[in-house]
Amino acid sequence: MDSLNQHISQHLEAYLTAPPSEHAVLVSGNWGAGKTFYIDSFIEHHTTEELRLIKVSLFGLQNTSEIEHRILADFYPIVDSKSFKFLGEAIRKVGGVFNFDLFGDEKPDLKIDIDAKKLSLYNSFISGRADFALILDDMERSEIELQKLLGYINHIVETCHIKTILIANEPELIKKHQGYLSFKEKVISDTFEIRQDAEQVINSFLKTAPKTIQNFRKNIIETYVSSNSKNLRSLKQTIASFARIYSRLDNKFKDNENYISALTRTFFSLSLEIKSGTISKEELLKGTILNQSSKFIEKYFSTGRPVFTESLWADVFFSGDDSQLNHLTGQLPFFKQTEVAEPDMLDELANFQNLPEKEFQNLVKRLETSISSIEDESPLTFLKKANLLVTFKQHNLSTVSISLIIGYMRKHLEKYENSPLWTGTDLSHYVRYEFTHLRENPQLIEPLENYLEKHATAYENARLEHSKNHASQKIIDFYKATATGDRNVLIKTLIKEHPHTVFFTKLDADTFVSALLNGENQAFDNFSEIAGERYVMDSLRMNRGSDELTLELDFWKSVQFSIEAHLSEAEPLKRYNLEKFMNSTIVNFCSMLARKAVD
Repeated sequence: MDSLNQHISQHLEAYLTAPPSEHAVLVSGNWGAGKTFYIDSFIEHHTTEELRLIKVSLFGLQNTSEIEHRILADFYPIVDSKSFKFLGEAIRKVGGVFNFDLFGDEKPDLKIDIDAKKLSLYNSFISGRADFALILDDMERSEIELQKLLGYINHIVETCHIKTILIANEPELIKKHQGYLSFKEKVISDTFEIRQDAEQVINSFLKTAPKTIQNFRKNIIETYVSSNSKNLRSLKQTIASFARIYSRLDNKFKDNENYISALTRTFFSLSLEIKSGTISKEELLKGTILNQSSKFIEKYFSTGRPVFTESLWADVFFSGDDSQLNHLTGQLPFFKQTEVAEPDMLDELANFQNLPEKEFQNLVKRLETSISSIEDESPLTFLKKANLLVTFKQHNLSTVSISLIIGYMRKHLEKYENSPLWTGTDLSHYVRYEFTHLRENPQLIEPLENYLEKHATAYENARLEHSKNHASQKIIDFYKATATGDRNVLIKTLIKEHPHTVFFTKLDADTFVSALLNGENQAFDNFSEIAGERYVMDSLRMNRGSDELTLELDFWKSVQFSIEAHLSEAEPLKRYNLEKFMNSTIVNFCSMLARKAVD
């Protein structure tokens, strides 16, 4: 059990073993503080044959009868079956004497005489039992009126003698309900505040994670501590997300401990900040979060550096797109660059001060020749060599002037700025940590900035073109799926990738209608079901934020106009399906979206 909260456990044990009480007890803690972890562990260690601990989440419950149904289902899982629910309705209509085989052993376990007018399965099966205690979780998230809920709790404790432990975020209860404290005195005798043993809870999270993720325990705990977050639920979600990212990483990168450490720290620190609401997508895309002087770096990276750029992480966290992860990992300094033309020269000069004089002179001449010949297509290799040459010039180890180096940079730019390797190399990861002498030389600051600016523009244009082509193919595939009713593609695109973010705004209404017009008749039902489920699930979210899907309303209105314009082209059955889609399905979509827009 949790040693930090041992005092709570002792009080709860005393409460459960004492004579019947007239009050419930409350265990409070902020969201994500570990209340559920604590109480689940308590239940595991304290449920006995004599006393069953039944936990019921009040999250979303609208009336007290739902609580009783869940208690009943805990004792007799069969009550959740369709057949039992049907039987219950039948009994309500006729009443009578009934034998119940609750355990499936073909023996009557319960014989009851039921008055159809006063039927309560809870009263019939549970009332009067003294072998269980009740734990009501998520009290602040219940939709039952607070006064009614507390009155019900008072009744089951005081009248029914059911010992009851309440789990809640009490500050939220106080904030949401002005009369809570005055009602509390009547119902709740003792309140205990959960103390967070983060390390113990994290260890429990990691036990259920893939074994490889457990190896990153130290980095995960250190990052969580640095975050000053108390929300363990966010951490649990981040562990699960990181496990998915790690599983997609090429195996050839997983043996580099320095890279994996940097990846873990970067992912967890950004994820925790995003989940706490500190970093938004817009702020991330500004490109300043990972700057050396930022508060984020000061907070999380007293040693080491983050990996990748803000734009990649924006794709990962806000679009679920990690398709560039392996490609960009291969370009990081942790791994040898396949594009480097002369690795031996650069490697040997890395510790030039230790070289024999003659060998050093020969290598410097090779370096000068390589730079002047503009032989390296790779901008990374060229700039590394130029940076090294400037170092030698500053220490009188080379006779090549700064003005010549500026000329070489201009020629390299002119020669290679449109080459695939030049536009395919991301320098943003290196600019911050490499090319120190190029950046610090007053004569080279402007030429270097010009070089890097033109490269960044070319690289970004190439990246956008790649993304555009990728997006175009995705839309083409969606049109095909609409025409054929391909459930896998429709579910992947609408339910998994865009459950709460716009997608239909990217489509052309006429092309979409053409897909329906030329597609299969059975495709209408598949599309209507899946697209409708997406809108329904989005409307059920507790906190819908900006209601982004309302932006799709105009698309559906355009589709209606397009269908009307093309109805005359359709065969009779296709025309019937199109009219049904236009007058029923689309009207339903628009109704849901318009209602959200007003709300």
